[in-house]
Amino acid sequence: MKQALIILLLCGTLKAWCFNDSLSRMNLSRSMTFEALGSGGLYSFNYESSWRFSPRLQYRLGISVFMPDNRWQVTFPLMVQKLFGQKKHGLLLGFGQGITLAYYNYGRFASFVRGIINVGWQYQRSGKRTFIRLCYTPLVSYLVDWQYEHWGGFTIGYNLP
Repeated sequence: MKQALIILLLCGTLKAWCFNDSLSRMNLSRSMTFEALGSGGLYSFNYESSWRFSPRLQYRLGISVFMPDNRWQVTFPLMVQKLFGQKKHGLLLGFGQGITLAYYNYGRFASFVRGIINVGWQYQRSGKRTFIRLCYTPLVSYLVDWQYEHWGGFTIGYNLP
C-alpha cells in the first residue's frame, strides 16, 4: 500500500513538473482582466487561459460582487472564447454562462443563470503585455422564459509571463 502511494505521488509530481515546463514551450497565453460592464454585470475580475490543444481558444473564469439595496449578489461569468487575427487587432467571439447567487438581508436566497454571448474587438500593441477590448455581450435568460438584454463592456487586460 505504501509503495502504491509513493508511486502515485511521484507520477503526480512528474506530471505537474512536465506540464509547467510544457506551458512555456507551447507559448500558451494566460491573462488577468478587469471588465467594466460586460459579462459579469457592472464589473468583473477574470482569469483567462488558452487550451493546450489550441492556443487561440481560451476559457475565462470570473467573479463580480455587487451590493444593491438589501442584498448581496455574486456573479461568476464562465466563458469559452476564440481570438481571430494575427496582428494588433483581433476579433473575439465567445459564449458562456453567468451564474448569479443573491442573498437578501431578510433571509431569502436566490440564484439564476444567464447565457452570455461575446462579440468584440481586441487591441494589443506588439511587444506589450497589456491589451484592451470592446465587446457587445448580450445576456440571454432562458430557464423560465426567453429574455434578451442588450449589454456591452470594456476590458483592460494583462498577459501573464
